[in-house]
Formats: sequence, C-alpha cells, structure tokens
Amino acid sequence: ARARARRMGIKGLPAVLEPYCERVHVGEYAPGTRCAVDAYSWLHKGAFGCVDALAPGGDRAWERRPGAMAPYVKYAVHRANMLRHHGIEPVIVFDGDRAPAKRGEERARRERRAALLERGERARAAGDKEGAFRAFSGAIDVTPEMARELIVALKREKFEFVVAPYEADATIASLALTAKERGGVDLVFTEDSDLVAYGCPRVVFKLEKSGDAKELRLASLFEGAARATTTTTTTTTT
Repeated sequence: ARARARRMGIKGLPAVLEPYCERVHVGEYAPGTRCAVDAYSWLHKGAFGCVDALAPGGDRAWERRPGAMAPYVKYAVHRANMLRHHGIEPVIVFDGDRAPAKRGEERARRERRAALLERGERARAAGDKEGAFRAFSGAIDVTPEMARELIVALKREKFEFVVAPYEADATIASLALTAKERGGVDLVFTEDSDLVAYGCPRVVFKLEKSGDAKELRLASLFEGAARATTTTTTTTTT
C-alpha cells in the first residue's frame, strides 16, 4: 500500500450528483449484502480526528500505549464493525503501487502537501491555531504505515481486505461490476465521487457513525438525466 493524499476527483461532480442521492441507513440493507470499501477514504476521514497529532512535531500519544489503536484506525474499524453488526460483509480495498501514468500528478500532490505543511508551521509559530489547522488538514497524507496499521487491525478482527495493483478505484469498480456469486459486491462505500464515473451501479457516500449515509444509484442518475433531456427537447420544440 502506498501513500495517498486526498484525491480531488472530477471537479464539480459531487454537486451534480447530490440531487440524485437518497438518504439511507445501513440497517435497511438486507443481511448478507456484500460491499467494497475504499480503505483510504476511511483512513483519510479518520485522520481528521487527529490533525494536530499528525502535523510535524505532533504528539501521537497512542504510540506510547501498547495495543492502542490510532484514531484513524479506530475510525475505520468502527465503521467496518457497524456494517458487520447490520449483516453487511465489507471487503476493504487498499491502494497498491503508484500508477506509472500518474507520476506527474503524484509529484504535484507532494509539492502541494509540502507547501501546506510549511504554511501550517508558519501559522502555528505565529499563534494562528485556526490557520495552522486548515493548512495541516489540507496536507493530510495517508501513508503506507497507516494502511499497514489498519491491515493489522482488520486481520485481528477477521475482515476481508484486498490490496489493489494500483489505485483502489479500478479494483473496487471491478468488484461492483462482478456478480456476487463470483466474488463481486452489491454496493460500494467511499467518499470519492470518481467511482460513479467508473460505472459502479450503487455508491454510498458520507457514512456517519449513526449508520446514516447517502446512496447514489447509477440507474436513477441516468433516468433523471433522460427525463431532463426529454423535458428540454419538448420545451425547445414547443
């Protein structure tokens, strides 16, 4: 597993998708539902709970307590256990190696992160806690070590996980488009709207600790777009 900063995704896509998302609760899914989870999206969200500790010179207190889980690991394991509690079988998918074609993009991300870290340190030195938090939040980077920590916890809890050859997106999309009886999944949990562009039929965003979330069904998106096109065509003709 490799390092991954927050992916920007397709600009403007989340806003386009929002009207087609429906509020759901994980308890509504049938027992035995199988899902793929973007591991790094959960790690990234969990890391927001310990921004100051992950910043340069931060106090990672959990490292001094034997057996303690880091907040980002605890976040991901809690959500995996919540799905299991409701009879959902998660398959946690990790990024693998860097895609050769994305070396330039990865370099740009590293440069952006370095600039944010520098800005955060300047703000912290000036006593600007809010500015430091904003900068350090933007610089959050899910590292291979963080992924390894989560993998250890998943093994302990006996959760299924997969390390993709490159970015997790393609592997998750493959699982979503494969029949369940052949090892596929019924739906996908992520914070990355790119998986809609990959053609995943059912994508669940914004999973809260309460179990509430938002689901997008690709079929509903296409139906809505078709209705909008028909309405526009009729209006223009009239």
